[in-house]
Amino acid sequence: MLRGGAAEAAGIAAGDEILAVAGWRVRRLDDALRLLVPGRAAELLVSRDQRVMALNLVLPAEAGIGAPVNPVADAKPGKTALALREAWLGR
Repeated sequence: MLRGGAAEAAGIAAGDEILAVAGWRVRRLDDALRLLVPGRAAELLVSRDQRVMALNLVLPAEAGIGAPVNPVADAKPGKTALALREAWLGR
């Protein structure tokens, strides 16, 4: 990961795996980018160190590919995030 790059600004760490964006399972970064809409909040489900984290991501309205983003961890994940976590964990 590049220092000062968009991924670092987003709070995404090296080795993180994006599992879902806005409730949709993603398998490639291209899939995730298609689901992110500048100016609109999207819930990301990210796997880090064998833990699943829900991030509430809002791209700036003028964002394009390569623009920095500022995710905010959701202290109270929504029903969708909780259901995705349970499904991911096989519960």
